[in-house]
Amino acid sequence: MIQIDKGVENFGFFIFMSLIMIHVSTCIWVLVPKIDPTYSETWLRVGSFETKSNTEVYIAAAYYVTQTCTTVGYGDIYPQNTLERQIGIIYMFFGVMGFTHATAFIGSILKGIDDAKEEAFQKTNVLNRMRRKYKRMSTGLYEVIEKNLLYQTKNNWLKEKEILDHCNANLQKNVLLVMYKDSYTKVKFLLKQEKNLNFITWICPQLAYLIIMKKETIFQEGDPVTAVFFLHSGSAAYVMARFNNAKYIEIEEGDHFGEIDIVLKNEEMRLDTI
Repeated sequence: MIQIDKGVENFGFFIFMSLIMIHVSTCIWVLVPKIDPTYSETWLRVGSFETKSNTEVYIAAAYYVTQTCTTVGYGDIYPQNTLERQIGIIYMFFGVMGFTHATAFIGSILKGIDDAKEEAFQKTNVLNRMRRKYKRMSTGLYEVIEKNLLYQTKNNWLKEKEILDHCNANLQKNVLLVMYKDSYTKVKFLLKQEKNLNFITWICPQLAYLIIMKKETIFQEGDPVTAVFFLHSGSAAYVMARFNNAKYIEIEEGDHFGEIDIVLKNEEMRLDTI
């Protein structure tokens, strides 16, 4: 599923509605000269558009509506009688309001993009300082951390948690169920606990999203035992490192793994490679 940024979605909806409004206003402007045939002068007649094709008339009307609503007003097409002037006043009035709203709306979207870029830039700077400080950090580890930081920044999880802190316990529970529904309904272990809402709302905020690229190792034999993993989407497998990472157990979406090492407590070292 393709996920579209909320700001882009809002901007797209705004453009779509603007085009609809321009189209409706254009049709009205084309029909205005025909509403009252007693007027000898109309924008169609003065501009010699009466003999033009429907397409040319529509484009001319859309041109007038657009320049009026955007407060440009070149003056090459303008109202010729009282009725057309009345319609023009309405276009000017709503055009100014719409144009002002559009400017503020686009400004807020750009500000949101700038804020997100600034937050991502700051996190990347911290990560770069860590890389310079800890010389043993590999390029692969750096790239994985960077991808996960940017992913979390994009989804605004930290900001959502700040909002939850200001809600009472019952409200927090209801909000958490909505926020993490996609997570606990796709993970088989959590889905079995669906009736235990207290457990669901406690465990889901503890989960940290981790992006693993194709053919990357999640953990390998001998690594410290630090977490249990839930496969939200994609695929993974237990592999035999000594046999060129040959797969011997497939892990499907919704499965969990890594818990055996915690149960066995084998000197806190991983027993398998995934």
